[in-house]
Amino acid sequence: FFRADIIITCHNYGRYLEQAINSAIGQGNVIVVDDASTDDTETIAKGQGVQYFKVNFKDRHKSRMFGVAKTSLPYVHFLDADNYLSPNYIAEGLKLFQNNPRLAIVYPDLQEFGAADRLVKFDPIGLENRNYIDAGSIFLREAIAQANIPKASGTLEDWWFARQILRFAPWEVTKNPIPLNYRRHEEQYSNTFSSMPYGQQANLKDEEVTIFTSISDRILKNPTFWSRRIGWINMQTWPNLRLVVANTTDKNIKHLFTNLRVPYSFYNQSFPNQGLEDINRIGNASAETRVQTVVAAIYNRMWKETSTEYVLVLENDVFPEPLNTIEKLMQGVAPNVCAVSGAYKQRYPPYGWTIYKDFNAGRPLLLPTQQEGIEDIRGAGFGCLLVRRSQMAHEVIKGNTPLSRYYDADIFERLVLQGKKVKINWDVICDHVGKINGPQS
Repeated sequence: FFRADIIITCHNYGRYLEQAINSAIGQGNVIVVDDASTDDTETIAKGQGVQYFKVNFKDRHKSRMFGVAKTSLPYVHFLDADNYLSPNYIAEGLKLFQNNPRLAIVYPDLQEFGAADRLVKFDPIGLENRNYIDAGSIFLREAIAQANIPKASGTLEDWWFARQILRFAPWEVTKNPIPLNYRRHEEQYSNTFSSMPYGQQANLKDEEVTIFTSISDRILKNPTFWSRRIGWINMQTWPNLRLVVANTTDKNIKHLFTNLRVPYSFYNQSFPNQGLEDINRIGNASAETRVQTVVAAIYNRMWKETSTEYVLVLENDVFPEPLNTIEKLMQGVAPNVCAVSGAYKQRYPPYGWTIYKDFNAGRPLLLPTQQEGIEDIRGAGFGCLLVRRSQMAHEVIKGNTPLSRYYDADIFERLVLQGKKVKINWDVICDHVGKINGPQS
């Protein structure tokens, strides 16, 4: 059972191919997938006596998946033609699968050679933040098949490939004790990666984003609120969207989705004492306590009802103006950024922006004036907030804590202590309807 297919993909790297093939022979079943080469790749591959296939994809992902389709062993290793394996690389990696049924990827450190001579070591940091898994890892075939990995439209396919696998199920990764021999040279595809913005490196434009909101009795009493939300969603420019709705009423809401143009789901999460949204809770500690508990419950369950890495949370009375809201919020995503907020004002005095940089005695000090651009903040409300599952879902959301009575301030204070970052893009301005009058609490 513990055998691997070694799939060598090659495009005009015939001059390196013999070394790659020789290093793989004897370590597994070797095939070469020649993707539109015009050099001597075919002659060299056939001269080595390995299986050879000629394709014309001009696409690394398609070449690799073609190789997967042509093989059948339980484990798969993708070897780029300009790299090579040390003796026992495959055998040592396969040993690690034997006692761990959750193991999907055995990844290597990289022993660079050619234009560089150094050992690059990787630790299993959060893969959503930084890439540490080269395609020259050993993959469990079934993990690849289950994830049914779509092609990334941009760069760093290896990173995208591994992220899709690890998002699909609670798979695990571990390191091969033997590094992969990784050639550094001027023609290398990866040479331009370091200068790319994070969003381009991570192929964020290919991400599916879930819009999460709730429907309450207040929304049912004001049909224009929901028609406004549906119209905005239908006109969004982000290509891969779905909607998840928490129905906090005790009524059937299926008819509300008739005109929606994106995939959706909803679930029932009703609460006693409906109408909390419209209670004037200024100076009303009991109402404030109930509001914080109810809203925290909605967002805790949100993680169970959504599955994507990126979730755009919209309170049901907050309406972003830009039709490219998600693109703009994605501009703030970077390593360790747990959330990116749009800008909207509080409904009650002092009507500040629900963004804060300072925190005092359990109370976030809201910004009084509008600012511009993308900047770091300490925390924000959940009214228009792009959140990242990998950065936030491990924390329980709760209000009325010793740290702060506000659920949003409480969780962001805890996340900031963990080294997480929060940002705002002031280009996303939102309308927060239903202004409440009264003295400042």
